[in-house]
Amino acid sequence: METSNKDTIIKEAINKAGSKFCSVTFIKKTDGTERTIVFNPKEGIKLVSGNNAEAVAKRKANNPRLVNVVDSTIANRESDRRNGWRSFDTETVVSLKVAGKLVELD
Repeated sequence: METSNKDTIIKEAINKAGSKFCSVTFIKKTDGTERTIVFNPKEGIKLVSGNNAEAVAKRKANNPRLVNVVDSTIANRESDRRNGWRSFDTETVVSLKVAGKLVELD
């Protein structure tokens, strides 16, 4: 599976965001509905360790366009942050905001 320019733009914008909040709107592959996730890119780094880190690395190798994040709206509601893990395919992204600013995807 090849990475696209859109994939590169999205991943670079998220990496450059540091600890600034991001929101991504994408189309779910399972049912075609639109979903928005709000996340802090640094949150996921702290939570991936041990066997989980190996599983995430294997999943990324098998699905290079997949981005794994902790959905802040879920993580803030629940006492167990691990329930907030979500992922999205960069090719299904409709819009991306970093620190409230829209990122051009084309």
